[in-house]
Amino acid sequence: MRESKGLSQVSLSLSLGKSTTFISDIEAPSKKAKYNVKHLNDIAKILECSPKDFWPEKPF
Repeated sequence: MRESKGLSQVSLSLSLGKSTTFISDIEAPSKKAKYNVKHLNDIAKILECSPKDFWPEKPF
C-alpha cells in the first residue's frame, strides 16, 4: 500500500515524526519493531485508508 502511494519507508517514517528506520523496522519480518494502534491509525491517515486494512482477515 505504501509503495502504491509512491512513498518510501524513510518518507513515511518522517511523516510520522519517527526515526528514518521506523517503517523499515515494522516491515522487516525479522525485526521486533514497537508500534501500536495509534501508529497504525496515523499511517492509515497518511495512506488514506482504514486502519482495518492492516489487520488480517483471519486470526493467526
